[in-house]
Parts: sequence; C-alpha cells; structure tokens
Amino acid sequence: MVVEARDHGMPSLSSTATAIIGITDSNTHTPVFIAPKYDAQVIELETNKEILRIPVQDQDTPNTPASRAVFTILKGNEEGNYKIETDPVTNQGVLTVIKANDYKKTTIVELEIGVENEEPLFVCIDTKPVNPIPETLKKNSTVKVAVKVIDVNDPPVFQNKIQKVFRIEEEEPGDVLYTPTVTDEDSANIRCEIAEDPAKWMSIDPKTCKITLAKKMDRESPHVHNSTYTVVMRAIDDGEPPATGTGTLVVHLRDINDNAPHLILNTSVMCGNKADRVRVTAEDADAFPFSGPFTFTLGKEDQELKRLWNLDPSSGV
Repeated sequence: MVVEARDHGMPSLSSTATAIIGITDSNTHTPVFIAPKYDAQVIELETNKEILRIPVQDQDTPNTPASRAVFTILKGNEEGNYKIETDPVTNQGVLTVIKANDYKKTTIVELEIGVENEEPLFVCIDTKPVNPIPETLKKNSTVKVAVKVIDVNDPPVFQNKIQKVFRIEEEEPGDVLYTPTVTDEDSANIRCEIAEDPAKWMSIDPKTCKITLAKKMDRESPHVHNSTYTVVMRAIDDGEPPATGTGTLVVHLRDINDNAPHLILNTSVMCGNKADRVRVTAEDADAFPFSGPFTFTLGKEDQELKRLWNLDPSSGV
C-alpha cells in the first residue's frame, strides 16, 4: 500500500511511503474429506499395522494451526481396536489397527471419523463472530470407514496352557498322565504330537491328545530339574496353511530310595607324622530323607581291622 502525505502550501508539496501489511491467516475454513466413504480391510488377529490413509482439503494456509488436521474416531471403536493419527508431512489421517479383531465376533466394522483443525474455527456473518458454529458449516467434517475383517485359520487352543501332575518316580509304564481339552473354532480335525520330551518317557494319542507314560521316570535324570519334568504338546489343525497350538505338561516327581550311597573318594592318604585320622565322605543321588545323614562302618567282620582302626559311624572320621 502506497501512502501519500500532502501539505496546503503554494505550491503544495507531498511525499509517499509504502506500507506493507502482513495478514495472518486464521482458521476460517473447515477441513473437508475428499470422498464420502472409505473402505479398508484388516487380517484377523493382525495388530500395529496401517490400514488406511484419509486425505482432507483445507483452504487455509498450509502448515499452520489453521490447516493442520486433527482426526478423531467418533463411533465404532468401542473396543479400542483402532487409532488414527495425523501424518505431519501429508496432513492425512493414518488409520492403524492396534488390537486384534476376532472374525467370529465381527466381519465388518463401521467407523465414523471426524476431523477439525488445531486452531478453533472462526466464522463471521455480517461482520460479527458466530459462536457456536452452525452445523451446516461442518457437514463435511465426518466420514464413514468400513473395515472388513479377513478371516484366518486360528490355531488350536489348549484349555490349560500349563498343566501340573504329580507322580512317583519309577512307576510302571502305561499310566495315563493327562488328557488335555483342545478346541479349534475353525476346524474339527486336530492332530496331536509331542513337541518336547527330552528323556523320551511319553507317548501321545494323535486323536485324543492323551499322554501316557511310555517308560519309567527317574527323578535323578539330568532332564529333571528341581524334581520337575517338562513335556510340550503340539496340536495341529487341517487348515490351509495348518495352524499349531501348544500346551505344557509339568510332571512333579516324588522321590523314592532307589540309589545307594557311595563314597566320594575310594582312597585317602594319611601321613602318620602329620595326622592320625582322615574323614570319609559319601553322597547319595536321592533327596531327603533318602540321602544323608549316613552311617559308616568298616564293612567287614574283621577283628584285626577293628583293633587297628576306629571309624566314627556318624561323622566318618
């Protein structure tokens, strides 16, 4: 803008100056969805995946609070399966699935998405600010999104993911340890097998999943830890592709006295000029009360041996 200043002299003198007025844009236009409806799809049980980008148009100055979009899911997300965020570069709404959908409960999800700007909308009618904003100015601030849930082959499910049983070691084979309950909403044909059985003590019926003792169990086996033996079962359905579920059987083994104590060292050296005694030590693989304390004897009815040596039965000295 050029401004002129002129006096009233004779002759009249004047000068001009240029005024530059910066006009700051305010939020006078609502963001508008480009399409009346959107469609998306998500695979059942899928999470943390972007499924749709929703563009909007806004006549206000780009990259300002007056034009930057803020998206909200207004309806259809009561279980919290989805979230929507704004891409700071494109100003699009990014719809993401964050919680797995169950196809058995829902095949189509109808979402209603709303959008507004970071800066509140400002409207003047007849040079006067209007508040609240008429709904007619917000007619394009919501959009419908239909999300189709794609079914996948769900794996078989063990009713008890971890099952504990209690047995005594060295029991005869043939004992049925456990028959799990396995269900599959997609298939009636389930095949069971053993996934982990490090000592090869178990057998499983592929149809009923019944686990039977195939060999005697030994609590002192290196495969037993803290008196427990772990078996992992696997159930496989006939889907395309097949899906697998797993369950765990924890066998708590009670000890019996099935191991004899033995000397830790079979020989000991005694130096007569330094010491006149030596300690005999023993160990037993069984647990209390089938292990120590031990009773020591010379082991033979040899009177000459007893005359020359003395052995403390409780300490082994």
